[in-house]
Amino acid sequence: MATWTSWNLTRGARRVLPWLLGLCVTAALLLTTVVTSPLDHDEHQFVASAALWSRQALLPYLDYPYFHMPNLIFVYGGLFRWVDHLLLAGRSLDALACLLLICLFSGLTYRLLDQVESTTRLKLSFVVPALLLLSPHFSRTSGRAWNHGLAVLLCTVAALIFIHEFRTGYRTIVIFFCGVLLGIAIGIRLSFAVAPAAFFAHLVIDRPDSSPWWPLRKGLTLTAGILVGLAPPIYLLVRAPEAFMFGNFTYANLNTLYFQDRLPSIRLTLPGKFLYLIVMLLWAGNSVIAASFAYFAVYRCLCRSGERVLHWREIVFCSLWAAAMVIGAWLPTPSHLQYYFSVLPPLLLAVVYSLASLQTSDLRLLFPHRRVLYLAAAICLIPAVAEYRKVLSLIRPGNWVPLAIHQEGLEVARLTGARRILTLSPIVPLEGRGAIYRELATGPFSFRVSGFVESQTRASMKMPDRKNLESWLRGQAPAAVFTGLERDHDLEQPLIDYARRYDYQRYDLTSGRTLWIAPHH
Repeated sequence: MATWTSWNLTRGARRVLPWLLGLCVTAALLLTTVVTSPLDHDEHQFVASAALWSRQALLPYLDYPYFHMPNLIFVYGGLFRWVDHLLLAGRSLDALACLLLICLFSGLTYRLLDQVESTTRLKLSFVVPALLLLSPHFSRTSGRAWNHGLAVLLCTVAALIFIHEFRTGYRTIVIFFCGVLLGIAIGIRLSFAVAPAAFFAHLVIDRPDSSPWWPLRKGLTLTAGILVGLAPPIYLLVRAPEAFMFGNFTYANLNTLYFQDRLPSIRLTLPGKFLYLIVMLLWAGNSVIAASFAYFAVYRCLCRSGERVLHWREIVFCSLWAAAMVIGAWLPTPSHLQYYFSVLPPLLLAVVYSLASLQTSDLRLLFPHRRVLYLAAAICLIPAVAEYRKVLSLIRPGNWVPLAIHQEGLEVARLTGARRILTLSPIVPLEGRGAIYRELATGPFSFRVSGFVESQTRASMKMPDRKNLESWLRGQAPAAVFTGLERDHDLEQPLIDYARRYDYQRYDLTSGRTLWIAPHH
């Protein structure tokens, strides 16, 4: 009996061990991006706004300018009620979302390839998500405190639930729940507003009967769910309509003006964005996913003559979803690498369903092609080594970027007594529980466009004028001015000029950045 029990335990351990090992490796790589990625100025507005809501109950648009959809503020704000390491917590949540995304792909691949020999099945369930994990878009987007990872996860979960309904008749409550997830994702990042188009289009394509009312009913159900997920933005839109529209639409046009003389046109015009997309897809890790989609989904499945493969509906839906996300990535100007991260999950999901179709239609078709995926993963591994080369930093917490930023915040608080700091890098004083000017909660982004805004509009939007900073600060002089972290030094120059004009004492922090302390402090 003891021998039999021991053998069963050993067999169970053999089944679980590869999954645990894969989970640990993935988590370690994601944590590497969390602790080693330099602070990006995009992270300021998400972390600072959440801290203002958590600590002072201040709301975007109503109390200060904000240039994104607001849902992430309330997610991070709830988290910040329990922790003081703001950047580390925000980045960790994003990494967790990306980890769950990898787990979804691994589990789905294993479940769908149920007719494949167990060893090959296990290998493919690791190789397919590895294509995403090793993609440069994934490694350079995951693990940052911004609005990409969580939105992509929510949209992917909504898509998987929606796909499941292809076989169960599109139950109303499930379609509604898909809409809620999509609404939350849109409320995190506005470019996801194009994703529901793929869902609506599929309802029209795949309607079970010829009734024209069926797609309309299901579409209205999906829309109702989306509106529920958008409840926080809708509330803020009603409370501050002008500021909401300015932050989510007008600002985008002003930001384009700011970049016209600073970036090549490839990232500013529609033809340029198309070319930029091609360049992104030709990047080693991304090209492998794009090529896998073109070969498995398009060539081997959708272009197959004479018959439809088993999962053709899933592949068509993922193709529509990918096309929608490309359009969503083109909406902001200029284009940035991280915008195209949302295109990768639908492409890879189409590959998974293509593999499942090949094993079902003719099991022999899958075996010659599995080596193609193994080779693809090997190709991805080469550039990924550079992306994750700092993995050993995990055992050296003294080198972790979020901890260094937190310690810098504590140093600033010690020198200023946690009084109000003038800075375009609000995360630093907030890490030390210091105070900031709420009007600069978005970091450099208000300053960036202030010169393009009329004075009356600037006042109504609560935006400071960098060209007339002295008058704006009259009666509310800062205890200190923090500079040196913003990469656009021209934006920080008015702060430095103000500090020098009023005889603020320069103090070089341990990090090498500068704190200008008021003479009366």
